[in-house]
Amino acid sequence: MTVKITPLNVNTHETWTPARIAYLRRRWPHDSATQIGKALGLPGRDHGKNAVIGKVHRLGLAPKARSPRRSIAHKQARSRAV
Repeated sequence: MTVKITPLNVNTHETWTPARIAYLRRRWPHDSATQIGKALGLPGRDHGKNAVIGKVHRLGLAPKARSPRRSIAHKQARSRAV
């Protein structure tokens, strides 16, 4: 079944329709929050990303695992800052 995702009409309050939630659930394991926000036509890079992340938390979807490389770099940066 293919769900047509239409761009967001900013003059209405239909940001999270059932079709958009289904799309988010399907794409969350595979795409970044920014990519999903763009695909849904959410306004702005950061606003779309934050809207997606907020909805993911409210839906209780599993958080994405951080890559080991990023975690190591983050720890090294924190140890240098102290």
